[in-house]
Amino acid sequence: MPQRALRLRFDEKAAGSMEQCRVRLAEARASMLAAHAAKIRPGRLLRSHSDFIDKMLSSLWSRLVAGRSTPSRIALIAVGGYGRQELHPGSDIDLLILRARGGSKRESAKIEDFIRFLWDVGLQVGHSTRTLQECVSQARGDITVVTNLMEARHLSGDPTLLERLAVRVSPERMWTPRKFFEAKRQEQFQRHQRYGETAYNLEPHVKEGPGGLRDIQTIQWVGHRY
Repeated sequence: MPQRALRLRFDEKAAGSMEQCRVRLAEARASMLAAHAAKIRPGRLLRSHSDFIDKMLSSLWSRLVAGRSTPSRIALIAVGGYGRQELHPGSDIDLLILRARGGSKRESAKIEDFIRFLWDVGLQVGHSTRTLQECVSQARGDITVVTNLMEARHLSGDPTLLERLAVRVSPERMWTPRKFFEAKRQEQFQRHQRYGETAYNLEPHVKEGPGGLRDIQTIQWVGHRY
């Protein structure tokens, strides 16, 4: 398969039924498998997968949550590896449903229907629903939360909510570059202890172990914070 042959497309009309979504998802996964076998560049493959999921989620959000009148104080946000647009075929799809403040019961029911639909379609979803203030409070006390929010990316809904959140969790407001570095260094030390302290295990953990993917990402996160 030539490099230009990878096409993962999601037609918005497919969001009309669960069966159509399942078919499109199966087609996308088959295309990714063929592309991997044809040695298409991994970065391009992951970005194409992320773009496909973006279109699927945005279409479903518009149909199941926004409806005819889009709520102005709620947004669908990609976080984690998905926020970085590095979505591996077997990875969870990490989502933040961001609210300006607590919503109505009707809105909460729509969000539950949305998440349930994603699972029923066959997507592995990890999600949290938080207000702006809840995000800020948790980020202030938890290095993993602020790290996650540093890679947040808007998908649908009110884009100004993420802009406001980015300002409130910026290095000028919390976790200065020096404090962030020290916390990530301690986090790395504890992680290495947990995964064996050595890169020469018979079966090293290639993600969390010493010298693994998480160490590379830690360098990127620290650089980004600076």
